[in-house]
Amino acid sequence: MRVRTLLISLFAAVVLSTMASAPAQAQLNADTPFAELNRFCQAEDSAACFYLGLAYHQGNGVAEDRAAAGPIFARACTLGATTGCVNAGNMYRWARGVEENKAAALALFATGCDGGNGEACLYFADMSFVGEGDAENAPRAARAYLAACQRQQPRACYHYGAMLRAGNGVEQNFTEAMGYYAAACDGGHSDGCMYVGLMHQTGQGVDRSIGAASTSYALACEMANGDACTLWGDLFDSDVLLGSDPERAVSLWERGCALESASGCFNAGVAYQNALGVAHDDARAATLFESGCALEHWNACSNLGFLLQNGRGAARDDARAAQLHQRACEHGDYVGCANLAVLTAEGRGAPADREAAIIYINRALQIRPGDAQATAILEWIERR
Repeated sequence: MRVRTLLISLFAAVVLSTMASAPAQAQLNADTPFAELNRFCQAEDSAACFYLGLAYHQGNGVAEDRAAAGPIFARACTLGATTGCVNAGNMYRWARGVEENKAAALALFATGCDGGNGEACLYFADMSFVGEGDAENAPRAARAYLAACQRQQPRACYHYGAMLRAGNGVEQNFTEAMGYYAAACDGGHSDGCMYVGLMHQTGQGVDRSIGAASTSYALACEMANGDACTLWGDLFDSDVLLGSDPERAVSLWERGCALESASGCFNAGVAYQNALGVAHDDARAATLFESGCALEHWNACSNLGFLLQNGRGAARDDARAAQLHQRACEHGDYVGCANLAVLTAEGRGAPADREAAIIYINRALQIRPGDAQATAILEWIERR
């Protein structure tokens, strides 16, 4: 399952009610004249400093100057405006108008989180989890994700659920993980819905229910989660799950592929290559494998290579086939290593190289020790 990346959008909304300290000048807002904001900020009014930073960032009443906006947002943060912590933290984390400073960003998010800002807790958790601005700290990340979840941040609920499921930074607890995945789903986070489905399918933390799994996968799929569409399709690919319906399975896999699910692309490609629920179509299979390979599904790369080396679905191209097999082999794909060995031994796509071919087939045997097909290929190469 491909790991999904969520993009952070800065300054999409400013909610002054989230500030830890209410300003005496309640009338201050983004439309307050620049000179007045500047005067009140100098008097250490948190809201004035926040809006002054926003004015510099957006060029509202003054020339746009993001290098000036960053420190002013940071000043607002120290005065208690937690949205200032979020904006300054993101600017320093991503070098947006200011010099990158991960440690400063981490500290700003920590201050905002301590002030009760859920978004700041979320970003503090993200950085703590991967070790940005400081060493990796899974327990600290878990605490921050929990705090963010409790402050209506659905993505944080999902991550805290994932940590509970894995026992990473917290004691493993499938039942609690299920609850936090459900909270994320209720908040509109599609990965949360998908994992509610997976927990139902596997019976982790909840009674096993394929029907409930299907409902959750469907919900996530409708939220444009490609991996959920693929998992939903998988349920129709077995008599013991929802009943065999290969045509529907392929349709859902293709939908997943269109939403950048690497496994969806691979599964659908295999279906077209082998006429499973759809008419045989090597050209369509090649297109789907191409998409899957671009998404780093190494089996898709090797399957595309197989089609190209045999001129199926596209013009024969031994050189590209060898490149695809090599890429797959380097990432532990047995088929890629085995096919690369054959092409290299025969000199297809590059000059024949018996020693290199032996290296490649031995890699295949490391992946599948004692494999009869790989053993036969090795013996064939050694006889050449």
